[in-house]
Amino acid sequence: MAALTPSRGLFSSSTSLNTPYTPSLAGSSLALNDAGYFALGGSRDRLAAAVARKKKFGSLGSLTAPGTRDLNVVGQLRFRCSIRQDSEVFCLKFSPTNNVLAVGLGDGTIQIISTQTADYPLLRVLPSPENLPCTTLCFRANGENFKTQNVLVAGYASGQIIHWHYTSGQKLHTIDENSEPDVESDTSAGTTPTGPRTVNTVTYRHDGLMFVSGGSDLCVRLYDGQTHQRLQKLSATPIGQPPLLAGHSSRIFAAKFHPTMQNLFITSGWDNTIQIWDTRQRTSVRCIYGPHICGESIDFSKLGDTIVSGSYRKADVLQVWDFASGALVETLPWSIADEKRVTSLYSTYYSPSSKYIVAGGGGLNNEVRMFSPTLKRPVAMVQSLPGCVYTTVMNAAEDTLVIGGGDKALHVCEVDVNGLTDFVY
Repeated sequence: MAALTPSRGLFSSSTSLNTPYTPSLAGSSLALNDAGYFALGGSRDRLAAAVARKKKFGSLGSLTAPGTRDLNVVGQLRFRCSIRQDSEVFCLKFSPTNNVLAVGLGDGTIQIISTQTADYPLLRVLPSPENLPCTTLCFRANGENFKTQNVLVAGYASGQIIHWHYTSGQKLHTIDENSEPDVESDTSAGTTPTGPRTVNTVTYRHDGLMFVSGGSDLCVRLYDGQTHQRLQKLSATPIGQPPLLAGHSSRIFAAKFHPTMQNLFITSGWDNTIQIWDTRQRTSVRCIYGPHICGESIDFSKLGDTIVSGSYRKADVLQVWDFASGALVETLPWSIADEKRVTSLYSTYYSPSSKYIVAGGGGLNNEVRMFSPTLKRPVAMVQSLPGCVYTTVMNAAEDTLVIGGGDKALHVCEVDVNGLTDFVY
C-alpha cells in the first residue's frame, strides 16, 4: 500500500484513493508520527524520527487515539490520521482562508492548529473563561469593514461570547448574555428555562456586519458585527400576552444566515421547528415544522434555495426542505440494507459548493456519512467510531473532512473525487 506523503501540506495527499479502506495496526501499514497521530505508511526510520521529535509537538496529545484501529472507512473517503485531545470535541471550524483549524473542547479551551505544514503544529491554545465547554465557533469574515482581521468568535456554556484574535491569542471583546439587564425577565411561550443561559450557536452574516446567537433561554439575539451591541432580542411572547410574536418554545441549537438574502436567517432546536427570521422585524416570519435539532444541524445550500436538516431521532433523520415554500423536498434514506440502522444526528451541513451533504451523530451507531444530493445516497461513510460524533467540518477545497466528538480525538479523512465506488449502506 502506498504511503501517504504530505506533499501538499496538512490534511492533503497526492495518493490515489480508489478502494475502501479499513485501518489496521498490523504490520507496517500504520506509523506513529511526531504530531500525535498515526498515519498510513512509513518506515522504521520515520517512526524513530517521529518519536525523537515527539516533545516538540507533545501538546497535541498522545501518539494514538483510542479505538481508531477499528474505524471502517468506505467510499470516497480515505482515513488519514487521528489526533488525541484532552477533552471531548464539541465544535470545529476552518478559517476563511483554510490556513488554520479551530477546535472547541469540553474543557472550554480552543486549539488553533495550522493546516499549512505536514507537522500538524499546534499554534496556540485559547484559554477557557470558566472551565465550561466551548459549544460553538464561527470565523468572522475579513474585509475592509474591519480594522482587525483574523477574528474567531466562540460561544460557551457559561453564556459568554468571546471574540478572539486567533493569530495572537488576544481576547478582543466579551459578551456575557447572563449579565444582560433583562435576563431575569426572559420567558417564552414554551418551557420557561431554569438556571443560567448557555450559548449553543453563534453565526455571522457573510459580510460580517451582523451575527446572531441562540441558546437555552429560547431567545435569539441579533448583534451589530462591528460594535457588538445587541440590536434585537427575538422570542415568542408568553401565551395570552400582547403583542403576539412567533418564535421558539424550547432550546435553540442552530442558526444560519441566508447566503444571498442578507436580512434573512434561520434557527432551530428542540421544538421541532425551523424558524425563519427577518432582521427588519421583531418576529419570526415563517416556520417549517418537523426537524428535531440537537446540534448545529441545519444549513442552506449554496444558492439558498434549499435547507438541509439533521434530526436527533430514530427515523427520518436527514431531510431537505424547499426554502421558498417550506415544503419537504425529500427524506434521504440513511440505510436501505437495514431500516432500523439509524444515526441520531448532531451535525449536518452542505459542503461549500453543495456537492455533498455531511451528517454525523451517535445513538446506536457512531458514524458520519457523506451524501450526494444528486445521487440521493451516501458516497462515503466513516463507521465504528469509538464515541458519539458531535461535530464535523469540511474545508473549502472539499478535499478534507475532520470529525470530532465524545472519544476525545480528531479523525482526519481525505476526500477522493475519483474514488466513487458502490457499496451497501
